[in-house]
Amino acid sequence: MTTIILYPTLEECIETAARNRYKQLTAAVLSNEEPPAGAVAELELLHAFLTSVDFRRLRAESERALLQGSHVSFSIRGVGQKFTFEMTTRQEQ
Repeated sequence: MTTIILYPTLEECIETAARNRYKQLTAAVLSNEEPPAGAVAELELLHAFLTSVDFRRLRAESERALLQGSHVSFSIRGVGQKFTFEMTTRQEQ
């Protein structure tokens, strides 16, 4: 099972964070160098996430928490096109 953790901010929403990670992994896989271990599995998982979730809702929820001073993370877990995700918030200390 693959797990990806993304940390949206007020400057980079969850969709942008996921797209940026997808672009990084794509470049690594397509380069002449050895891609990071698990890169293809992460790409499949990110593709499924990017094409099937309601980013408007996720953005609203995460931005609300960020504006209240919380740290926000999204954990995406799964294999291929089957995945689950969870948003976690933690108050700044």
